[in-house]
Amino acid sequence: MIKLLARHLRRGQEGEKAAVQFLKRQGLHIVAKNVRYPCGEIDVIAKDGDSLVFVEVRLRQANAMVSAAQSINMSKQQKWKRAAQQYLQQHYTEMPDCRFDAVLLTADKEKIIAIEWIKGVLL
Repeated sequence: MIKLLARHLRRGQEGEKAAVQFLKRQGLHIVAKNVRYPCGEIDVIAKDGDSLVFVEVRLRQANAMVSAAQSINMSKQQKWKRAAQQYLQQHYTEMPDCRFDAVLLTADKEKIIAIEWIKGVLL
């Protein structure tokens, strides 16, 4: 069990690293990673021009029953929004233009085989 958990966490870190590299290649500036609050977590915070982007990173195996996009359920969305609100309250006096994006990664047993970037997944 401990070995399985460690592998799962390691894969998650690999996914977040790949997502950050991908976003940088797309021209985004990374502001913060793994921002945690009691109400939720934000995987990546980035700037895309004048917009502040809160990014959820999801990694799934190619043969998973639930896709990476499907795994962002209502509960996750609510936690994501609350964490973003907390971040904004702590770091901004005026509300910047904000967006919620998802970077969805698909992996086989060896490596990440696909990356999909969905802009504006939450309103």
